Amino acid sequence: MVMNRTLLFVFTSLFPLSISTSVIAQSSNFLATPTSPQAFHSVDSEPASNNQSSSPSTSTNDDQAPASEGSPTSDGASSSTDDEEQMARIQEIEQKAKRAQQTSAQSATFSSPTAASPVTATPTQSLQAQIVRLGQMTTSSQQQMSDRITAMSKQNQLLEQKINDVIKVIQPMQKVVMQMDAKPATQSVPQPVSVTSDQTARWFPWLVLLSVLVLLLVVANLYTLRLVRRQPSTPSSLTSSQDELEEEYNFMATEEAIPAKLDLVRAYIEMNDYQQAREVLTEILACKNPEFIAQAEVLLTSLSSLEKEKSDD
Repeated sequence: MVMNRTLLFVFTSLFPLSISTSVIAQSSNFLATPTSPQAFHSVDSEPASNNQSSSPSTSTNDDQAPASEGSPTSDGASSSTDDEEQMARIQEIEQKAKRAQQTSAQSATFSSPTAASPVTATPTQSLQAQIVRLGQMTTSSQQQMSDRITAMSKQNQLLEQKINDVIKVIQPMQKVVMQMDAKPATQSVPQPVSVTSDQTARWFPWLVLLSVLVLLLVVANLYTLRLVRRQPSTPSSLTSSQDELEEEYNFMATEEAIPAKLDLVRAYIEMNDYQQAREVLTEILACKNPEFIAQAEVLLTSLSSLEKEKSDD
């Protein structure tokens, strides 16, 4: 942009200067002829000097004329020739006087050449007017170009400001993108998978040990059951088993077993064993706890609705 501005300024300054120099050269060639008043005065000085040099001769001739008139002549022919000579001299004097008047008039006209010589004055004035016009045109064109250059510079400054704002907005985004690209692929998406895999790798030996222990316990239980079956039953063992059954039965009759009974009812409903569920509910309704009774009533209504649906089907 700076090179374009400098080239435009150089062209705009050189073109009018070249035109003005050509016009001035033409005017100087036109004015090279001796049209100045000094030249004309130098030319007029020659006839004036001739007139001055001729004036004493006229005076001498005038002096000689009365002398010749005063001198006695013997013949008439000599007097006639003298008269002719005098007339010729008088005519010469008159012609010289006319010439002197003409030269004085010419000197007066050359003293004011602008008024008396329009031929020499008008071309110079026209050239000066053209030069003035060219100067005005150059100044106006320079002003226009300077205005345009200032406007373009302002536009460039605005564009630079906008570009800087956009760059300021883009730079943090680029930083974020670079950070995202710099992160490894394992950390970006499958983080939970890596965590679970690490956990399984850590707990795997413990799981193996637990599974081995469970198997050992199962095998030990099976072995003990076989031993018990092979041995004959004794009355002590029978009594102990009966006591355990009675204790279990007594526990189921207490209020502490009602939550377990409610869970049992829900299991029967899910298994579609509605009769067993109704029997257990009747046992629960026989207790005196209002909370358990309310839960049993809710289960009973749901049970009745399920039975109706089943009968409708």
